Amino acid sequence: MRDPCAGSGLSGLRAGSLARKKYGTNGISMRGNEMSASKQFPWVSELLQDNFLRVYDVVLDLRESLQMSDVADIPLYQARVKWKALLPVDGIGWRDAYCRGRWDALKFLQQQGLADEIEVIEGNQRWENRLRISAPGDRIEALCIVMKEEFEERSRKPGESEDEPRHLDASPVDVLISWSKTQSKLVASALHGWLPGVLPGIKPWMSSRDIEKGREWFQELQDMLLRTRVCIICVTPENVRSPWIYYEAGAIAARGPDVLICPYLVGVSPSMLADGPLGQWQCTAADQDDTWELIKSLNSNALASRHDVSVLRGNFDARWPGFEAQVRRVAESDVDAQEGFVATDADQLAGTNLSAEARTMIVEVSREPSGTLLYVRTFGGTSFQTHGVNLCPDQSPRTVARWKAAMDGLVACNILEPRGYKGEIFVLTAKGYDIADALRGESSGRP
Repeated sequence: MRDPCAGSGLSGLRAGSLARKKYGTNGISMRGNEMSASKQFPWVSELLQDNFLRVYDVVLDLRESLQMSDVADIPLYQARVKWKALLPVDGIGWRDAYCRGRWDALKFLQQQGLADEIEVIEGNQRWENRLRISAPGDRIEALCIVMKEEFEERSRKPGESEDEPRHLDASPVDVLISWSKTQSKLVASALHGWLPGVLPGIKPWMSSRDIEKGREWFQELQDMLLRTRVCIICVTPENVRSPWIYYEAGAIAARGPDVLICPYLVGVSPSMLADGPLGQWQCTAADQDDTWELIKSLNSNALASRHDVSVLRGNFDARWPGFEAQVRRVAESDVDAQEGFVATDADQLAGTNLSAEARTMIVEVSREPSGTLLYVRTFGGTSFQTHGVNLCPDQSPRTVARWKAAMDGLVACNILEPRGYKGEIFVLTAKGYDIADALRGESSGRP
């Protein structure tokens, strides 16, 4: 039988691995009509949470179809998704994963003796494929009753009575650490090793560390995205416009307003995110004070039992210098900020992909009453000053060179205009102010 999900790039779970325990492929033996419905299907309670939803999703479709015909006819891609956890974001990868989950669930039911022959009816594209299945209607009806009871039981929060509202959810992981590109991965790895020492009991998860060797990484990551309520997104100049971190943030945000998304900024100012999807969340700068606030927030939101804040402060202060040194080395490393760049309205106005330094420079200069930038070189170092602030406190040659390249690029694009004869004074142009408005997510007021 041809796999209708072939070519999607996803190798989903083996049908026999949907449950914690393995059951035979010849179905569940029955001892007669006196056996209760739940005892007919003992594997239902053993299904992992995400897999339970996948199987129940298919069972409901089979039941509805079998009420009208002896042979079920169901879509591979169900346009009316029953639970958002199965398709939190509508995109190519998510649709493929959703179809793969339905196919795996159907094959699992076939192994349990609840589906016979499966015929794939091809559509114009793989999402339009339909499945024709011979299945025992009476047993599907009985299974549907059992799964409904299990669904309600899993939906009930601890301590709730049967009369109280129920909300189905998977057990969340403590915190997912999202990264994209080399710099961000180094920051994520540092956080992954550092957080358990500061917050005893926390279990951070990042894709490069916690996916078992040999497991299909994309499916594993999607499963984790469905289970987490807290996400730290490591943002650096290299990945500030990476589509991958937007994908992960969107997938988690789709779970509802109770999720906590924390962009962690290394070498990036919050103003650089204002015109992008990450701008809607409270950012954390990679300095001591802001990182301490993040730790307190994780203590309140990511752990089942909170720690005493005074104890946490001691852990934090003792371990901060080592972590800070790791982050500083990342900030001083080389970047490749153009690969995989996602352009925004500000980049369109500029006519080029603005670097992290260029974005910060535009926004900060626009806040200076006269819109002026001073480029000052002395024996003590190089500064890029506006409204009394040096935008480049790090005087390493590499960092200074990046800021100088950003300034020269803004001049070349008519965003900054040189004034004076020494090349030390620059003012923001009208084009520059429009870009600054776009970076802050504001309207320029121009027609």
